[in-house]
Amino acid sequence: MGKLFKLKEWMTVADAARHISSLCEEEVNEADVLRLALDGHLKIAVNLVNGVYARCCVSVKADEVERESIPSPDGKSIIQVPKNGRVWGDWRGVFQVFPLVIELENGVWDLPLDDGGRVDVERRYQALTGGPEVTTVVLDGVLVANTNGGLYEIQSHFGDNPHFNKELKKPYDHPDNFHPAGGLPPDSVFVVRTKVLAEFEKLIREDSQAVDAADKSQDKPLSTVERKTLLTIIAALCHYSAIRHQERGTAKQIEKLTVDIGTHVTDETILKFLKQIPNALETRMK
Repeated sequence: MGKLFKLKEWMTVADAARHISSLCEEEVNEADVLRLALDGHLKIAVNLVNGVYARCCVSVKADEVERESIPSPDGKSIIQVPKNGRVWGDWRGVFQVFPLVIELENGVWDLPLDDGGRVDVERRYQALTGGPEVTTVVLDGVLVANTNGGLYEIQSHFGDNPHFNKELKKPYDHPDNFHPAGGLPPDSVFVVRTKVLAEFEKLIREDSQAVDAADKSQDKPLSTVERKTLLTIIAALCHYSAIRHQERGTAKQIEKLTVDIGTHVTDETILKFLKQIPNALETRMK
């Protein structure tokens, strides 16, 4: 890990791909990084270059949400709705979207991939790989999170929609002039935090060390105790299967069984091990 890497707080997806390529000693491109993120192996973030309007999502208890009575859309009844903003819930808990619209400062924000943000990443991935166009429409908005886990729902201004033909309220940032955005702003850039890459690097090294240890364990010759233990297990399996390992022709019988399971061990090799069983049993019974 270089000195410059440690000084950076985040990297572009392209730089992250080059870093992982060096780590894994194999070619990794931008699409691979996005796929790692979509599959849950790597957390991704977004650089909101020019900031964005958003509403804060506050954790609440469902049974404590204050509600008010309003006429139903058809005017024929009265319905109960949350008083201070829309309420939604998922595995993280229950949240209420407060009406007040704020400006999120430009900079890097974490991007949860279990809501509208996933669609944007998938759209970019398909574009990089020559895949089909992503036509999914996001209705529930896109969330971003700060480093403390605080959630914010990105908003779009009705004034930016050419099809909106109603009069906007004043001032410009009046809450009624905004609605949940259908995606990230076009001037946003996907990035990866360096601390996330450091954690990913640690995971890769641990997995590599585990594989190396397993390979070394497999290559290590059996000890005398291990060999006698395996021979004892073979004798027990023969007994359970009513195969008499002491009799002539048993090696041929076992050879046919190895073929039945899609492999092949010659009767000569089998016979060599069968002849060692009596000594192994005698030694373990002492």
